[in-house]
Amino acid sequence: MPEVDVPNVATRSQDHLGLMAMRLQQVISDLRHELRESVQLQAAAEEATVAQSLATAARNDELTQLLATAHANNTVLMEQVRAQRESLEDMRTRLQDEADARRRQASELAATREELAHEVRAKEDMKALLRTMVEAAKAPPPVCTEFRDVLDAPRRSLFHLKKPSAPKPAPGRLSSAELTWK
Repeated sequence: MPEVDVPNVATRSQDHLGLMAMRLQQVISDLRHELRESVQLQAAAEEATVAQSLATAARNDELTQLLATAHANNTVLMEQVRAQRESLEDMRTRLQDEADARRRQASELAATREELAHEVRAKEDMKALLRTMVEAAKAPPPVCTEFRDVLDAPRRSLFHLKKPSAPKPAPGRLSSAELTWK
């Protein structure tokens, strides 16, 4: 076996241990540095998350306000739509009533026209009947071959029933009958 130089081995071991210690210190330093960077990154991420959550909360507040405004607007619009529907329904009912009234008036007018036509026809029939009755009642004119005196004429008026009377004298005068009697 070869001989080993013990002080050399010890020196080497120490050198090796020193090197390892330096490496360990370097690794520890690197780990500390990485840990610091990681903590800083974590803090930055937390700040970003907090900022993002604050922005999200602000946006949620805006959206909540917009939702409330939209709900209020929707309520107003629905009320307007309801009022317009009621107005349209009232107008439709009124127009339907007017159309029904016009139809009733038209049917009444047609019935009145038909009655008027019947009455006109009945009037024409009555006129024709009256004409035929007048024609039938007309006697043929008398044939006069001789002269007739007025006294011989038949009396068709009521004047022949009235007694003849003298005109009354004016006041203060005597009548002709009184003059002749004296």
